[in-house]
Amino acid sequence: AAEWLEAIGALNDAEYAAALARHYGGMGYGPARVREKLYEKGIPRELWEDALEELPEGGGQVDAFLQRVASYVDDVNQQNSDLNYKIKILADKIEEYKADEENIRTTARGTSSDGK
Repeated sequence: AAEWLEAIGALNDAEYAAALARHYGGMGYGPARVREKLYEKGIPRELWEDALEELPEGGGQVDAFLQRVASYVDDVNQQNSDLNYKIKILADKIEEYKADEENIRTTARGTSSDGK
């Protein structure tokens, strides 16, 4: 049945690939995302480049947006890491000050006891 559909032109992977590229390109998907879709749909790799020629100019808004989001997430993660490091330093300093305070109290108690 599939051979007959191919013979009459009803089943054509190249046309299907081009239609998919136009569809996803129209949604703002760039070449990388369209390749993923072609892979998901089982389109033979040898048809991908011709299909990608069907992408509209200026496409790839989704890919560009995702790249900006990924960059922003990386920046936030770096800031988070920096802040966690600073918090640890401050927590260590507080513990150090607490120990110093206890030493001062102990010394002060000892000094006031000796003076009596």
